[in-house]
Amino acid sequence: LAVLTPYKAQLDLLSGRDALRGRGYTVHAFQGREADRVIVSLVRSTPDPSGGIERNVGHVGRRELINVLMSRAKRLLVVVGDLEHFAAYGGEHWATVTKVLRRYGTVVPADEVVTSW
Repeated sequence: LAVLTPYKAQLDLLSGRDALRGRGYTVHAFQGREADRVIVSLVRSTPDPSGGIERNVGHVGRRELINVLMSRAKRLLVVVGDLEHFAAYGGEHWATVTKVLRRYGTVVPADEVVTSW
């Protein structure tokens, strides 16, 4: 299991959880690697309609980083985040990715997720 995040600050928070210790990576640190199961944390969800891609989704709006996030899982990819936000404000690449996730994946609203930690 690997947990990928675009931001070191979030990685620091995730690494504080015993179940995730040693399994978290920034997107940049995980380039060239794979894992059977990958959880991707998209983090951003606050819209800035006048701000463009960079202000709305940060550096994760770059095609190269999207590729790393979406291609590291061998068996299971779990994407955690506000898909509506990324579809609306993440530019053409995120619009395509979210369309594919909805068509071929299973989208579970946050209020339906049950966690034990």
